[in-house]
Amino acid sequence: MAQVEAAIRESFRAEAEGRLGDALAFVARAGHPILQYREGKVLMRLERWGEAVETLLRSCSRDPEQAGLLSHTAFALRKTGRVAEARRALAAAARLDPHDIWVPAQRRALAGRPAPAPAPAPVPAARADGLALVTASNSLYFGCAANLVGSAQAHAPGAPVLLFDLGLSAMEREAAAAWRDVQARHPSPFSQPESFSTSSFITTERQSFGAPARAAVTRRACSRHLYKRSSIDFEKF
Repeated sequence: MAQVEAAIRESFRAEAEGRLGDALAFVARAGHPILQYREGKVLMRLERWGEAVETLLRSCSRDPEQAGLLSHTAFALRKTGRVAEARRALAAAARLDPHDIWVPAQRRALAGRPAPAPAPAPVPAARADGLALVTASNSLYFGCAANLVGSAQAHAPGAPVLLFDLGLSAMEREAAAAWRDVQARHPSPFSQPESFSTSSFITTERQSFGAPARAAVTRRACSRHLYKRSSIDFEKF
C-alpha cells in the first residue's frame, strides 16, 4: 500500500506542476484499482477518452461500489458515444451516493438539456446584505470548492458565488455549471482582485494560464465580497 500511496502522491505533485505526462506515468499500467482510477482521471484531463474508458472500466470491475469512479466512467463513456453504458454507470453512482456532485450535470447532459446560461458579470448581489463569495480552484482542489459552495448555499442562501477556474477539467466545468447561483470564470493573469494572488502561472498545451503550482486566495472582506480559500464549511469563517 505504501507504493500505491507514493505513486498517487507523485502523480498529484506532477499535475500540480502542470506535468500531466509525468502525472500519468506515475500511475500508468498499474494493477491496483486505486491507481487505475487515478490513471483514468489523468487520461480524462488529457482528453484521451478511449483510453480513459478502458482504464476506468477495469477499475470498476475490481471496485464496483465507488460512486465517484462510476461517475467519471459515465462521463468518459458519454465522450466516446457509449450513451447507454453511460446512463447505467451514472444510475449506479446515484444509487450508491444520492448526493454525488457529478450526477446532476450529467443527467442534464444525457437528457439533452443545455447547461444554464452563465450569470452576467459582475456577480449580482442577490441577498439583501449584498454578500457574495469569491473563490478559486484548480482540478486538485475541486472537491474542496464543491464543499465550500454547498456549505455557502446552505448557510447563506441566495449568495452569488464567483468561482475562478484555475485549470478545471471538462467534467469539473460541467459540474460547476449545474450549481445554482454560481458563475465560473477564467481569471486574467493580468487583472486580479486585490485579495487574489498566485505565485506562478503554468502554461499548458491547452491553456495560456493553467493551474498554478500554488494559489493563495486569502480570507478578506473587501467591498462586501468575501475572498476565501476553498475549504469545507462556509459558516466557520
